[in-house]
Amino acid sequence: METTVFYKELEGITKGIIDFVSRNYQSITFEELNQKPSPEKWSVGECLQHLVCYGDFYLAAMEKSLNKHQNSSSPKDNFKPGYFGNKFAEMLRYKEKGMKKMKAPNIKVLSFESVQPDIVDMFLKQQQKHLDILESTKKINLEKVKVPIALTKLIKTKIGDTLRFTIYHNQRHFIQSKKVFDIITAK
Repeated sequence: METTVFYKELEGITKGIIDFVSRNYQSITFEELNQKPSPEKWSVGECLQHLVCYGDFYLAAMEKSLNKHQNSSSPKDNFKPGYFGNKFAEMLRYKEKGMKKMKAPNIKVLSFESVQPDIVDMFLKQQQKHLDILESTKKINLEKVKVPIALTKLIKTKIGDTLRFTIYHNQRHFIQSKKVFDIITAK
């Protein structure tokens, strides 16, 4: 995959999410953020809180890995995904049809008890952090820097794969939250 295509896709997804959330979610009440379309479905706030917990782990892990490998590699014109990283990314990539429902793994660092009152701002800050990390990776080889996954620190993925699956994961739950938003604002 050409790195120009890689960056264009991931930056486009993230900027689109930032734009929609800024324009729509900041203007709804905390009660509306927590309104569920049905008891078994997540609210907008729960979708965002899940992503913030996920981001807390992965953004810190990516920054730590980047700090360890500053100036240790040069960028390449192409990115070759790793086996596990590509599997995770493709599993999480949003598809119009054939999207497989997934249960969030029960991992302590990714779990939460309730939605924080400032969740929209926290989420937007993390999306900007994704853009910052994308920008900083333009100076390195996306295949050389490795990042541990939340399931186990024994498995590490290329930072390019980590960016793909975290941003695809953001997109997947953002779309989920948008569907809920459309339901609660249609009433």
